[in-house]
Amino acid sequence: MLRLRDVLDLVAGCGTRGSGSRDAGGRGPGTRDAVGRDARTSSRDAGIVLEIKHATYFAALGWDVAALVADELHAAGWADGSRPLIIESFEQTVLGQVREHGIAARLVFLLEASGRPFDLVAARGSAAPTYAHLATPAGLDGLAGEVDGISVAKKMILAPDRLGRVSTPSALVADAHARGLSVFAWTCRPENTFLSRAFRGTGGKASFGDYAAEWGMLRDTGLDGVFVDHPDLGIRVFREE
Repeated sequence: MLRLRDVLDLVAGCGTRGSGSRDAGGRGPGTRDAVGRDARTSSRDAGIVLEIKHATYFAALGWDVAALVADELHAAGWADGSRPLIIESFEQTVLGQVREHGIAARLVFLLEASGRPFDLVAARGSAAPTYAHLATPAGLDGLAGEVDGISVAKKMILAPDRLGRVSTPSALVADAHARGLSVFAWTCRPENTFLSRAFRGTGGKASFGDYAAEWGMLRDTGLDGVFVDHPDLGIRVFREE
């Protein structure tokens, strides 16, 4: 039995899908279900971003995640590049494996603000590079040509100081673009608890802060896309001229 908990339920007043944890029960929608539904209901210009999680962990249990994903995409008609498809993961190894299975997709490497990629820790132990190193010019040099882009925690671009103040964004977007890498950021949420301290307002964790100012700083770096929990607010800020 799979138990689920909405992250927004952890912030009083933020949850929109009920509170507490709940049982998923049985088999949930698979990759083929999701992409098949999109193909039936959307135009051919609509794309999908598919995130692969914990591939190294599941490989240790005998599951070839890349092969499973590739089989689903081939069966659903999403493997040949005729529709916009992005595949992302915090583990670069599985992205390369997906490509080896003949999937025509843009591969995006996810970077946390701290820690190390688990696949590299499993392979190299303490010698594994940190995500922070991989976001440096030297780290980006190694990613160029291996993946098509990076998707980073937004604080890696905003670069707040220890007091939460944000003045000048980091050079990460420019550095990645100089190496031919697209840059995406996650996750833009308007609630105070998810904003950099400098953009929080009154009213508690669940109240909206000055999200437009924070997101505007991200927009002005020239990054290629963002993940948002409120698409209406995101469109208003990120498509603003």
